[in-house]
Amino acid sequence: MNYQSKIIIRGLTPIIFLPTLISSANAQSLDEILVTSSRISQSASEIATSISYLGEDELNLRGYASLFDALRTQTGVAATNAGGVGKATTVRIRGEEGYRTLVLVDGIEVSDPSGVQVMPQIHHVMSGSSIGGVEILRGPQAFAYGADAGGVINIRSIQAKLAENSDRGQNASINLGLGSFSTRVGDAAYNFTNGQFDLSLSARRYETDGFNARLSDTTLQDDDGYENTTLHARLGWNLSENLRLEGVVIDTDAISEYDACGFPGTHDCIEDYQQTAYRISAIWNSESTEHQFSLKRSETDRDDIYGGISAFKTGGGIEHLEYQGSFRYGDPSTVNSTLVFGVDLEDESIVTSDGQNLQRDQNGIRGEYILFFSDSTTASAGLRYDDNDDFGEHTSYRLSFSHRQALAQGMIKYRASVGNGFRAPSLFEISYNAGPFAFPPAASAQLIEETSQGYELGVGFVSESGHSLGFTWFDQKIEDEIFFDLAGFSGYLQEQGTTRSKGLEIEWHVALFESLDWYGNYTWNDTKTRSGDQRIRRPEHLVNVGLRFETGKLEALLNLRFSRNAVDEVFGQGRIDLDDYEVLDIGARYQFANEWSVNMSVENLFDSEYREITDFRNAGRTAFIRMGYNFSE
Repeated sequence: MNYQSKIIIRGLTPIIFLPTLISSANAQSLDEILVTSSRISQSASEIATSISYLGEDELNLRGYASLFDALRTQTGVAATNAGGVGKATTVRIRGEEGYRTLVLVDGIEVSDPSGVQVMPQIHHVMSGSSIGGVEILRGPQAFAYGADAGGVINIRSIQAKLAENSDRGQNASINLGLGSFSTRVGDAAYNFTNGQFDLSLSARRYETDGFNARLSDTTLQDDDGYENTTLHARLGWNLSENLRLEGVVIDTDAISEYDACGFPGTHDCIEDYQQTAYRISAIWNSESTEHQFSLKRSETDRDDIYGGISAFKTGGGIEHLEYQGSFRYGDPSTVNSTLVFGVDLEDESIVTSDGQNLQRDQNGIRGEYILFFSDSTTASAGLRYDDNDDFGEHTSYRLSFSHRQALAQGMIKYRASVGNGFRAPSLFEISYNAGPFAFPPAASAQLIEETSQGYELGVGFVSESGHSLGFTWFDQKIEDEIFFDLAGFSGYLQEQGTTRSKGLEIEWHVALFESLDWYGNYTWNDTKTRSGDQRIRRPEHLVNVGLRFETGKLEALLNLRFSRNAVDEVFGQGRIDLDDYEVLDIGARYQFANEWSVNMSVENLFDSEYREITDFRNAGRTAFIRMGYNFSE
């Protein structure tokens, strides 16, 4: 392995991403990691924005049922969960709201427009064996991904690769597991390719009895269970060396039991959630150009059932028609600049609980110029124009710069980026203020779009032996943030002012021995409301410290997570301090035969009691064991 390869594998990857867990077995494959900060393939060493990466092996080893639990181990990512697997969860990147986080699965936006804001129902995204990797882009991404994207979680499914010295390749897996709270899990996946055709199929079923999640449920005191069935299919056809067609379908059907719904209130509550999403695309590429056309749509239906009666039924859909092109200047082996351009047409619609049909279009056009001054210096400038049916025309931008400098015993990288965006009030926010339940001051409020802007500065060092240390300073603000009137419950209000989130991220990775890695991240996040108070449910300090051990047939991963200085707001009580806590999770895998393995995990080993949201219990200590069969050729 040459020195440059080592830098990418054990150096710049941990700095640009969260320190990626690396073993000698998978190191070579990491040489080819590509990310999509600009929505085109780029090597990690070229990226100036902050990106973390969770690989297939790491996700499976951690053993979390829900993807959000894996996400919260990453730099700058926090989550609040209302009572266990399948319960309402918000993932916040750098302290911003969950509806400013865009979630993509194989290129499909899986946001739910039928809720209060258009946001992903991340608690219904399970962490199954079909996930091949997750990229997490931190900071304003409005230029590349849409006007209101303050962070992006990009999930990719597994694809089969051609076997060595063969014109085909395939792999299959079956996993069955049992755990605490009578949890039962089964998933299966199959992937095939012959070079011209490729097929990926997966199915996952998750059931748990759960626990009584809410402290205020002193009447029924029943367990709040959860069921989830997710089907995923992807088919690709390479018509020629230059042209590829691809189709993806994802279907999720979930039922979640919860407490405290309706008026005067019952603890016999059920959410029935269904989402079907698809993407059809055509890609044409050559040595210097690429063109991609895609049609994407997701449809979501939700029915909240109170005491056996359907009480709040909504639905919605998001449709995208997109074109993206790129042109690379210079010899293919020494490209010195790239132009990326695109057009996207979005149609968003909802059906409210009282039967209203609301719809809105937003069309955008963008372009970015990426310039390689040398092998070590990259800069980019991008501009985006959006036209929203209700809130007019807006322009977003992003500028970035990165420089790598070789040192005697390693390499140091400097990077900077700045960008902005806007978020139009959701269809629900507008309809609520115009509906029968709103009254002044919200009923007379004229909501306008929110605007956002942020920048980051980063520096990272990697030694020739593979140790790394990275620092990122970020500062981002939201102008004219929309909020619900918790004082008078009149509806949605908007006051002139700035909410802010700034802080410092530190990431490190130390290869202690050939079989032992020490990694970690620390995030200091100073958040302020327009009045100067700390924003609720946002810990000021987040730390993850872990060890990964690998020897022979045994792998183990330990992660200790700290949370400090978070507050909540309760009607009638005002602001209250949330618990500081430490949670230790352990995952292990033993490969006892060529195809057979057993995974074991224990979450919250020391059974810490804490509240991420007032009135909601955490699960306590939980254990899970999974038997897996994996075949590949």
